[in-house]
Amino acid sequence: MNAERDCHTHFQREGLAIPVPIQHEAVTTTDQSVVDVHYIRVEDWMRVLLRKCPSMLAGGKDDIQKQLKDFWAMFRWTHGDHEVYKKDPADLERTLPVMLYADEGKGPKRGNYMITCLESAIGAEPYEGIDCSCSAFVQEHIEHAPVCYGPLAEVSDATGDLAINISSHSFLTRHFLFGLPDFVYKPHPEVYNHLLQLLAEELRNVFSSGFLVDGVRWYCALIAAKGDLKHMNERWGKLTRSYSHLGRKNHLEMCSMCWAGRLGVPWDSLEHDPVWAPTMFLDRPWLPTETPALTHCPFDQSKPEFLYKLDLFHLVKVGIAQDVAGAVVLLARLGLYDDEGQARELKSRLNRAHGHFVLWTIANNKSPALRSFTPALFSVKKLSTDIPWSNTKGSDSVLLVEYLQWYAGVLLTEPQERFQGSRRLFKLLRTTTTHCLEMLHICYSHGLFLDRVCAQSFYLRTMAFLSGFKALAREALNLGMLAFGLKPKFHALHHLAFEVRQVLKSPAPWVLNPACYSCDQGEDVVGKLCELAQVVSTLTIDKRVIQRHFLKKAAVVRRYANYRRSLGMVDAAPLAPESGKARFIRRSIVKMKRKR
Repeated sequence: MNAERDCHTHFQREGLAIPVPIQHEAVTTTDQSVVDVHYIRVEDWMRVLLRKCPSMLAGGKDDIQKQLKDFWAMFRWTHGDHEVYKKDPADLERTLPVMLYADEGKGPKRGNYMITCLESAIGAEPYEGIDCSCSAFVQEHIEHAPVCYGPLAEVSDATGDLAINISSHSFLTRHFLFGLPDFVYKPHPEVYNHLLQLLAEELRNVFSSGFLVDGVRWYCALIAAKGDLKHMNERWGKLTRSYSHLGRKNHLEMCSMCWAGRLGVPWDSLEHDPVWAPTMFLDRPWLPTETPALTHCPFDQSKPEFLYKLDLFHLVKVGIAQDVAGAVVLLARLGLYDDEGQARELKSRLNRAHGHFVLWTIANNKSPALRSFTPALFSVKKLSTDIPWSNTKGSDSVLLVEYLQWYAGVLLTEPQERFQGSRRLFKLLRTTTTHCLEMLHICYSHGLFLDRVCAQSFYLRTMAFLSGFKALAREALNLGMLAFGLKPKFHALHHLAFEVRQVLKSPAPWVLNPACYSCDQGEDVVGKLCELAQVVSTLTIDKRVIQRHFLKKAAVVRRYANYRRSLGMVDAAPLAPESGKARFIRRSIVKMKRKR
């Protein structure tokens, strides 16, 4: 333990680690025991990043203050009631839009390790633009596209240069605040609540008072807290309305933002103006005595629950796309992978389906992580009661949807008399998977703000995907099989589309990209930090994970600064270059790892 302490002291002295101070807090639990926790203050992160590498917070082509000014001008159309718009307008160009992300991963002692990170809403690299087909699709379905019937607001050309924050190395764009092992936060949830209260208090301070960096006062404004639905429900707030309250027999409210699920307010309705829309943000989804700590941050007094954002990664990639991928079981049961004389049980059929899938991945240069198709992978124990869905990573779920899109198209080229009773299913599967993939492509290939045509295309694609998903569930029932189960994420994705629709009905020239809140990179940084948590001492786990993270982050930041310098984009004061001694230490560490 002392050896590692001395090593980190030496690394810090040689400039091999990020120079951010680590705070210590002794928290007294309900049983009067004391738990030592370590964390990093938001202000300390911002000071170092603004002084050393401000492009990590806003990496567009313009000056950071110009980028921030453009961001807040466009964000007003998405959330004009945010507390930031009550500040002096001159302060907006020095106010950083930040988001919180938290999740759990595999930790020590066969338990979990919970990570909380901070990130900027603006990407670390400029958006270069693409040639998209959004306009052609919107023109084909213009009668369903939401429009504004008045003149549009003025637009800044630089707004289109801002990128979503999902590229680059995850250590570059996600800034670690604190972590807790489950042998601390499970028996003592008050420890995590205490850290959240400290975080909320600090976010209030950096919003109202700000902090000085080289004589300039900067501010931070929290615009989102994101993670999976379970974490938002159980860790960030004891919600009385959430996905976990969906009733099987009774009509229960199941959405934190509206009354969907109540009698007369169906959660699976797909109208352009859904019946649950007038019930949005009418009351709070928590008890008055259990107000979540993060809702005390300056955000929006009229709808504080809007802080907890829905994101495409959890809603689609590890959500509805997994249900669509369950169609592999449906196709296998229809005998599409059978030849004469082959076994007909589901396990054998799925094994042949996997061979078919592998051939497709090889032909298309894809590299899936899954190694087999089994009933367990598709969560099927009993065909008469279980609805199949793929328990796969987000990337594999998207690959399965791409495969189904291709295979459904192939099946439709077969003679009419073959699979006569299933051709409608194949048509629906092809169109639904196409809309799903195009919806994701629009968000992940565009910048931080979508122009109106691309936002209209996203809305139309999303609504068509949801409609096709419901039609697939109905068609599967007509064939006497269970598939495409409707789940709360179906309703949540409709919320995302509805928010875009509301902005499109305003004079907004640009619409915030829903991928702004995506958690793809967050999942990556959680995995990397949890790997560190498994190899350090559990006695000092919080501090050691932070210190080892600083070593890797410093190397990533230095490489990023060199890359920007090669493009002629120089930051204010990059990290000091490695000394000969520091370079020798770093290379020695690499050699030791290779020997292991």
